[in-house]
Amino acid sequence: MNKLDMKIVAAALLTCLANAAAAQKFTNEWILVELGGGLHNIQFKPNNGDHKPGAGLMLDAKYMRHLNQQWSVNGGLGFANYSSCVEFNMMEQTEKFDNENERTYKLQTEYNNFTEKQKLHQLEIPIGATYRLNKLFTYTNLHIGAGVKFGIPIISKYMLKKGEYKVSGYYPSLDVTFEDMEEHDFYTVEASKQKDKVEISGFNVSIYLDALLHRHLNRTTEAYAGLYFSYCPLNITKKSDAPVVDTGRTYNGILNSNQVSKANLMAIGVKAGVMLDFRQLFHIKSSSKF
Repeated sequence: MNKLDMKIVAAALLTCLANAAAAQKFTNEWILVELGGGLHNIQFKPNNGDHKPGAGLMLDAKYMRHLNQQWSVNGGLGFANYSSCVEFNMMEQTEKFDNENERTYKLQTEYNNFTEKQKLHQLEIPIGATYRLNKLFTYTNLHIGAGVKFGIPIISKYMLKKGEYKVSGYYPSLDVTFEDMEEHDFYTVEASKQKDKVEISGFNVSIYLDALLHRHLNRTTEAYAGLYFSYCPLNITKKSDAPVVDTGRTYNGILNSNQVSKANLMAIGVKAGVMLDFRQLFHIKSSSKF
């Protein structure tokens, strides 16, 4: 081997070593902060009326640890809200007995151009794994993630947006309907902006998937964006036999009535975020590499 050949081999070895050393400079511990939004639906089918899906936002902060060049695990804490809307015109009837007049009658609750909106805000604890496809494009990787999210509801409520409900009494023996008699709890109520809490289950679990394009900004920072999806197969409602409006002007809401027997959470949307070197962020000198 002449001197020229030795120089070429030495240069090749030095290049390989330099590339290997550069690769080793990337940390395997990251902090992720991400924000997204899209269709965040409280999904159910009322016995009467039309259900319309709602929108929402999500915010997560996660810790990620790479196990090797392809696989990583992560966990963290987040927030998300969900919503939906129901529009209907219907009448509910319940058999009652009038002690004063000793007659049976039908308690009728009529809903006219009625719109109720449902909202849920909850803390979420995502735990999952990610597979990375390196250099899908120049300086860009594709991360495909999956896992579970544990949901802890903190606010659940309904709001009446418009319409009215009218409570009246129909006496078959007299063939007469009595209405707008406050002393007998026959009344008409405008539904505008009435709101209250909704009772739901205190804990839920969703499965999630996401596909994110990551781009290196420098050795300690990445930015990313992509799609996410989650679905909670568990029923978040508490089964009830109560009508939407009970005797004595008690409004139970759609989710706490006999109109709904099961409701789920579903989200699909777009999110973006940033990955930061965990040890550099918290000024930890030693750093494990892969």
